Amino acid sequence: MESLGQGKNDRETKILARFPNMNWRRLRASAGVTALLLALPVLSAQAQTDQETRNETKESAEQTQEPEETQADPAQSGRRFVVTVEDRLPLIAEESSLASKFRLDLKETPASVSVVPRSLFSSQNAITVSEALVNVPGVNIQTGFGVHDLFFVRGFDSLSSSLILTDGAAEPEATFYNLYNVENVEVLRGPAAFLYGGNTISGTVNLTRKQPRFTPFWQAAGTVGMFETFRGQFDWNRGRADGSKAFRINAMGHRSGGYRNDRDNHQFAVNPAFTWRLDERSLLTANFEFVTNSYAPDAGVPVIGDQLPDVDRKNSYASPFDTSDQNLYRFRVDWESRLSDRTSLRSKFYYTSLNWDSQGTLLAGVFPNFQDDFTIVRVLNLLDNRQNLLGNQLEAIFDLRTGFLRHHFLAGVEVSRLGDDFELFVARLPFIDVFNPIETAEVPLELIPSQFRFGDTRSLVIAPYLLDRISLGERVHLFRGGRLDRIDFRDGITGDESTRNRFSPQLGALVEPLDNLAVYASAGRAFSPPSTLVAGDREPEESQQLELGVKMNFFQEKLQANVAAYVLEKDHIAIPDNGVLRRLGDQRSRGGEVELSWQATPFWHFFANYAYNDSELTRFAEQIFFPLPSVVDLSGNRAPFAPRHIVGFWTLKDFANGFGVGGGARYVSRQFIAPNNQFDIDSYSLFDAMLSYRFERFRVGIHLKNLSNREYEMRGFGANSVIPADPFSVAGTIEFVR
Repeated sequence: MESLGQGKNDRETKILARFPNMNWRRLRASAGVTALLLALPVLSAQAQTDQETRNETKESAEQTQEPEETQADPAQSGRRFVVTVEDRLPLIAEESSLASKFRLDLKETPASVSVVPRSLFSSQNAITVSEALVNVPGVNIQTGFGVHDLFFVRGFDSLSSSLILTDGAAEPEATFYNLYNVENVEVLRGPAAFLYGGNTISGTVNLTRKQPRFTPFWQAAGTVGMFETFRGQFDWNRGRADGSKAFRINAMGHRSGGYRNDRDNHQFAVNPAFTWRLDERSLLTANFEFVTNSYAPDAGVPVIGDQLPDVDRKNSYASPFDTSDQNLYRFRVDWESRLSDRTSLRSKFYYTSLNWDSQGTLLAGVFPNFQDDFTIVRVLNLLDNRQNLLGNQLEAIFDLRTGFLRHHFLAGVEVSRLGDDFELFVARLPFIDVFNPIETAEVPLELIPSQFRFGDTRSLVIAPYLLDRISLGERVHLFRGGRLDRIDFRDGITGDESTRNRFSPQLGALVEPLDNLAVYASAGRAFSPPSTLVAGDREPEESQQLELGVKMNFFQEKLQANVAAYVLEKDHIAIPDNGVLRRLGDQRSRGGEVELSWQATPFWHFFANYAYNDSELTRFAEQIFFPLPSVVDLSGNRAPFAPRHIVGFWTLKDFANGFGVGGGARYVSRQFIAPNNQFDIDSYSLFDAMLSYRFERFRVGIHLKNLSNREYEMRGFGANSVIPADPFSVAGTIEFVR
């Protein structure tokens, strides 16, 4: 690894080569906070795993639950067809480990936990995690400049307030999370620092990936869609009949031209995994994933006051230099041993590396010119980022009794090191006309001296954590847990060092007065470490939540209904924006959520969710510089991208003759794009549908999205732009299973 001094010299040589007119000493002396462009990769694909079970041992069957060739409906006669692995997985989940780190019935979990199985999100042709999250109440789906997943949980954005996990290990701050190799998407709404540490202020999303199985199969699938979209995926598995070893590899390739102009992108990913049963009680799994992609960031359409200009929705105001290239490496080693019937020990080693080079246009503002027209002020963000996360989780789970109390206990310790090495520059771009966007940008470009920042940081974390589930008989359960994070932070560029200790508690209680009814209450706190992009000292962001809920199961658990009400507060908000803008304040969200899942027949399912959210900036000051420098008090305004109402619905029906149909709708009410509440995105409703036919080992499907061709917008950059969403589109898929 190169020394810090050598790294600086290489940076200077590279930047001076790209920008000959750059005054390096001036830039170094006047470095300040810069605008942030989050650009990234990897659109994923939908891959489904199918297989037939033949002569499995009992032990292997318990681990793999392989599919078999099955009649579509036992009550009807009809054509026999192959049922895939995803179809055999339950559409309505009954368990999750996200809120406790051990398997627990959702009905007995005192928290808002949703599980979106592959069989559900694949029927919707979802290829990234954001698209799967439409099935979760309280989640507003947006876009991060068209190059990374972005969503809002209970009014708070996923970049600063949510943590994404892959198989229980933390992920980088921004990327497209592919679903080609994902089995389930689990979502815990509310603080989760008591188990996972920082950045879990409003939500935690865990991607459970496909693991090796002990019977052989393989599957290939291809998709062709509008906007020159092509996708292919492959899933191949081999295992020994004695259940001792298994190997699986998933791969995906995707290419698309995009709906808007100049939005070409392509991705590739491969994920081999190996499982080794060491003995009757121990299992070892090694998992490696490589993802690469190239995207063109989307600058969006400019906002003029409280209106959008009457321009072509495909118009691109980005420079010809815009690009986002990313390589992502994930490595996991999981070991678990059952020491006795009441005790087990496990370890998770993880390493994630993100290499991200990005150049993206930002629309800094729109101003009238002398021709009674409007001119866009633009800048080009240049980001060179290297993140490396290395860590290990060591956990023990055991049952014990103290008198009439039964304890299900988790004790763990996590040790991790996060390195973040980045360069962030801002270059001037020529002004461009709103209604006649003729590009005149040429190299070399001039860097803005004050908009310049380096970072070479590392954070060491040592965090013990405990969770105790106390059962008082069969109907009363108490939860208590907490995690102590000791964070040792150092910036190799500025020399700043700090050590912080954060304790994050969680308490909960759940009572089951009836077999099909559970009532719970929970309270917890979480935190997010200060961003390295914010100049000056500031406190870590913190959140507190109180939640009350009811969980109901009817008709032998075929109908599940969950209702929750919450108050979630976030303090010490500080966000760098547009180079010099910094916001300070607090935010409060109050609301309620309803989630419904119903298996009407073995092959007919309904899903519905509703969320009400009242998200307010309770203390919020924003510094502005036009027309005059001043500080504006925005306290009392609504939080950006926090609509009051979100409603979702999806139904799926399979027939005995091999046909399948599905469809649904989603309504999102009006939402503001910035704290000043000047421009708002109108409410909109979307309608999607799918048709499929399965014959022998083939399955074909047609997916139709935005059937009404509704025009609506998504998040752009601050208060200056929005991004037109995709119109009506069609995609066709064919799969083959062996």
